[in-house]
Amino acid sequence: MPSFNGGDDRALIASRAPGLETWHRRLGHTNVRSLVDMVDSHMVSGMHINLSSEPLKCQSCILGKQTHNSVLKVHEGVRAEGILECVHIDLTGPQAIVSANGNTYVMNIIDD
Repeated sequence: MPSFNGGDDRALIASRAPGLETWHRRLGHTNVRSLVDMVDSHMVSGMHINLSSEPLKCQSCILGKQTHNSVLKVHEGVRAEGILECVHIDLTGPQAIVSANGNTYVMNIIDD
C-alpha cells in the first residue's frame, strides 16, 4: 500500500477532456465537424476534446431544424371599417423580469 506524506500541502487532481457533446453545447450547438476541424487546425488553444465516444444526437438541434406549417390567416366575422373602430388590447404582468425602464407589465394593442 502506498504511503503519503501528511505534511505535503499539494493536491493531486485528475481531469479528463470534455467530450464532443459538451463542447457542442458550450459553443452554442456548433456543428460537430466544425469543432473537430477547429481542434485539428489549432484554431483554438486549450480546447481538448475527448473523441473516444460517439456524440449523441442533440434533441435541441433536431427540434431547431424542423420545419413548420404556416397558420392560415382566416378572419371570421365582420372587420372594422374605420380607424380605432375596434381595438383589441392584451395586458400581461407583472413579469418576473423588469424592463430597462423599470416596467413589469406588457400591453399589446391591435387596431382591427
